[in-house]
Amino acid sequence: MKKSNQYPRNAIRICIDYYEQGLTGRAFSPLCANEINYSGIQELLLKIDDIFDRAGYPQAFHERRTFWGVMKTKKKYGGIPLPIREAANILEKRGKIQTYDIMITSRRNASWQGFFLNESGERIKSFMGERGLVECLTK
Repeated sequence: MKKSNQYPRNAIRICIDYYEQGLTGRAFSPLCANEINYSGIQELLLKIDDIFDRAGYPQAFHERRTFWGVMKTKKKYGGIPLPIREAANILEKRGKIQTYDIMITSRRNASWQGFFLNESGERIKSFMGERGLVECLTK
């Protein structure tokens, strides 16, 4: 990711702090004012998906249904939203073990597609689906 005054709205900075008993750390998004703490990859994926659903971007290509409780209201797509968190604030964050920027290019077929960037901004790997994302994060 180039150091600039912008950070893509469809990107997430993943800061990995520990690998003991699962992936633990923090994540940062321009679509969320708060730090996203996670203990386990499943929790990370659910929290990020919720942020995207609330922002309506990147747009999901399916409607979720549930038989348990009430679904949170999903925002309809209205174009690329304005950032809530400043790019400089995201770019300064680092994980104790590893830091990645994940670009979500699509949320088709109830799954994510995208690619990883290392701390230098070099594209290092693409993924198709959450399983591919998990494999990249846990290697």
